[in-house]
Amino acid sequence: MKNKPIKYILFFFLVSAILFGISGFIGLQIHSQYKQEFLDQEQILISHILENHPELEEEMIESLLQNKGNIEIGKKFLETYGIDLESYDNIQTIYALKEFTIQKIVVLFLFVVLIFAGLFIYYFKKQHRQIVQVTDYLNHILSGDYSLEIHEYDEGAMNSLKNDIYKITILLREQEAYSKNEKKHLESVLSDISHQLKTPLTSMYVINDILENDAIDSDKKKEMLSKNKSQLKRIEWLVSSLLKLSRLDSGVVVMQPREVNVETLLEQALEPLRIPMELKEQSLVISGDKNITLEVDLSWTVEAFVNLIKNAHEHTPSNGEIQIHYQDNPIYVEFQIKDNGEGILASDLPHIFERFYKGASSTKDSIGIGLNMAKTIIQKQNGTITVSSREKEGTIFTIKFYKNVL
Repeated sequence: MKNKPIKYILFFFLVSAILFGISGFIGLQIHSQYKQEFLDQEQILISHILENHPELEEEMIESLLQNKGNIEIGKKFLETYGIDLESYDNIQTIYALKEFTIQKIVVLFLFVVLIFAGLFIYYFKKQHRQIVQVTDYLNHILSGDYSLEIHEYDEGAMNSLKNDIYKITILLREQEAYSKNEKKHLESVLSDISHQLKTPLTSMYVINDILENDAIDSDKKKEMLSKNKSQLKRIEWLVSSLLKLSRLDSGVVVMQPREVNVETLLEQALEPLRIPMELKEQSLVISGDKNITLEVDLSWTVEAFVNLIKNAHEHTPSNGEIQIHYQDNPIYVEFQIKDNGEGILASDLPHIFERFYKGASSTKDSIGIGLNMAKTIIQKQNGTITVSSREKEGTIFTIKFYKNVL
């Protein structure tokens, strides 16, 4: 029972019941005492009669057992000797006690009824005020005002309801703040996308204007067409990457992990990058136990590793070296992707996983979504990614895929 007013009412009811019981018990005890004294007097009277008139014994016994006899004759007989039983103190006391008991019980009953009525009126008025308060608060919530607070620390069903509403208010307030932040983030993302698309489109417009000039020779035209094709590929890659990111953000993508051999994973991730690495004469060193396996979604994990290795390739100079080392332990499978490129500036290091972030050392064609996508994919598969770097010494990306250890 959480409602304090109800507790008080029940407590008062219990006390009243105890008082009624005590009053009744005392009245019965007093009544019983006087009744016994009256019976004792009757027995004394009977003994005196039998002592003087023993011949009436049988008749008197029969009269007492069968309640026979004329009451009026007995009354007149007693009056002849000046005896009025109703004037006896005991009889008067019994009558007085009866009237007193009835009066007190009636007064006590009326008092209890009034107290109960007052308590119930107070309780329902208080409940009405609280209901009006909660209704007013809900109307404020419906109108979008989450600034009011009605949390209570007392017991009671209504106070519990208030606290629950307050919890919902906090949740709605947080969701509203989150929604506003998401809108701002969306505006920023759309602005970045617009900027990223505008750059290659502008180049394509310029190239198209040049191609419309009939005076250019065939070699120049081929050069312009090649540049145009490059810009189209860039737009295609950008749109494809943004679609993948939107699928990851919206939760549409459901990872389908299966047992994958590490060698297979790295072979598929390196396939589109081998020719660019050969053109820059970069060496690739891979080390680790080829029998290691891990539970991941192969296609999405390949996407993540392509972006990480591509980042190492772009920031490693010609004749540089890229190392990929992997190892296994009972807790996780770890990968390290290391290059000896120009490294990352200390000011850029905390931001490199942010979407559309381009550090000072980024290439001009960089969009700034590859590392963010890689981190998102890895984290969705119970993994972590960290980075360490020193300027002009290189960068190390460390990836850990944690196992489901029972």
